[in-house]
Amino acid sequence: MPVLTLYKYRVEEMLGRTMDIDELEEWLPWLALDIEDKGPDYIKVEYNPNRPDYGTPHGIMRALKGIMGVERGAPKYKVEDSKIEVHVDQSVSGIRPYILCALVKGVRLREDLIEEIIEFQEDLHMGIGRNRRKMAIGLHDADKVTPPIKYTTVDGSFKFIPLECDSEMSITEILSKHPTGIKYSYVYRGVDRYPIILDSEGIVLSFPPIINGIYTQLSPDTRDIFIDVTGLELNTLMQTINLLTTTLAEYGGSIYSVTVYYPDGDTVVSPSLQYERIKVSIDYIKSLIGVELSLDEITESVEKARLDVSSISDKEIEVVVPPYRVDIMHPVDIVEDVMIGYGLWRLSPTLPNVVTVGAPDGFNVFKDRLSLIMVGLGFQEVMNSVLTNPEEQFVKMNLDPVDYIEVESPKSSLYRILRRWIIPRLMTNLYRSKSEDYPQKIFEIGEVVYPAGDKVIEETHLAAAVAGSKQDYTVIKAALDGFMEAIGIGDYHVVDGAHRSFIPGRVGYIVVGEEEIGIIGEIHPSVILNFQLAVPVAAFEININKLNRILSRAS
Repeated sequence: MPVLTLYKYRVEEMLGRTMDIDELEEWLPWLALDIEDKGPDYIKVEYNPNRPDYGTPHGIMRALKGIMGVERGAPKYKVEDSKIEVHVDQSVSGIRPYILCALVKGVRLREDLIEEIIEFQEDLHMGIGRNRRKMAIGLHDADKVTPPIKYTTVDGSFKFIPLECDSEMSITEILSKHPTGIKYSYVYRGVDRYPIILDSEGIVLSFPPIINGIYTQLSPDTRDIFIDVTGLELNTLMQTINLLTTTLAEYGGSIYSVTVYYPDGDTVVSPSLQYERIKVSIDYIKSLIGVELSLDEITESVEKARLDVSSISDKEIEVVVPPYRVDIMHPVDIVEDVMIGYGLWRLSPTLPNVVTVGAPDGFNVFKDRLSLIMVGLGFQEVMNSVLTNPEEQFVKMNLDPVDYIEVESPKSSLYRILRRWIIPRLMTNLYRSKSEDYPQKIFEIGEVVYPAGDKVIEETHLAAAVAGSKQDYTVIKAALDGFMEAIGIGDYHVVDGAHRSFIPGRVGYIVVGEEEIGIIGEIHPSVILNFQLAVPVAAFEININKLNRILSRAS
């Protein structure tokens, strides 16, 4: 998890009073921060990535002022129109389709403050940005930027001077020779056009998500900062812009919006800085905390957690959440903040009044056994989210997107349905590891969910895939034979069938006795191309709930 160093002089600057390290050490754990190390003039804290607003000293002090009673309620931010326009070219749509921007004026910078902001930027890259693949940030000296801005693509021969260099390099040279380019070159393997951000005079602001141009780099003389955020999903970009602008406002800046024009006619203004409202039951708060709080105590606790109360009654409270709190998604998150505002030191832990003796769940023991068998067969286990999207589950697999369960109000378009089967997720894993050596053999044991009439069916499946120049039906069938033998099933067979995700004639359904439990086959070449792979792939998937019942009956 990210680690941040708080220096005594910075804490005193932000609090406006003296505070020694020992006193700071007593307060910080009540914000759910872990103390990693301390010295006479500094303290290192580890924060959870789900609280990216803790990524700078200002973010931590903003929260600390709340529980100390120095400031209460949600900070207020004003946004003015910068009149700056960004125009997006159609050519970026299949590469890195989205960009949002903002301007923050009047930031008071020093060398140490620039270092704080850059560290915050990199923490966001790793957490929200998934190592820059999903989202990446560019920070620029706005005085060196001449609007309007253009977001377009160039070929590998395009040249500019990147950060940490004193001469021009081509895109191809940056990806193969520049240390940062080498580190993140995996993002653009297999493409021949690259996104670039230019101002009206042709000055390169950024080659996202790789590196900025040197001309607009920040310095202690910078007072106005132009921000670009590029990535794969607009909601993630807006959350990031909100985090950055509100944080830079704590450094003395004033926030200005930027208008982005997309080729399909859509227009997006950022930052939005919308304050979300969440209603929470009073009884729900009391039951989870275990304390009979009065309405005044709940209101005070909410405000000390740097949130606002828009209304409260005996039954319900409506809480106003500031735009930098991207971690708050559910009423239970509000309850956690009420506890923090109330003071965790005021709560007394108690043991439950029910004594039980734990034992391993039988089905989990069965899953662990299957996992060990697959590892013994030479497969590497992967773990994926049950949340996915129709494009991965159906479209890329040559299937029609039907009969799936959709998530209400998803936070990302990449995670908006529940998966029906696991093989598509393994295909994505293979895509992400296509720069590694072949053959690759992976498996996953996990849940799938689908509707059946008015019911929702949840099952546990085991899926395995092999990829490589010589990985075909024979290889995956041998793996299935070894798996079945290891669990004690010798009379299974494969019935010829048809499935659009697999090559005709090289796909079948796995049957034990009279019961169909899964599918096996070679992945269709068009599916392989949809996932941008260049080698054959074969896979099987088994319903292990059915398999467990079969084994139980046999014993």
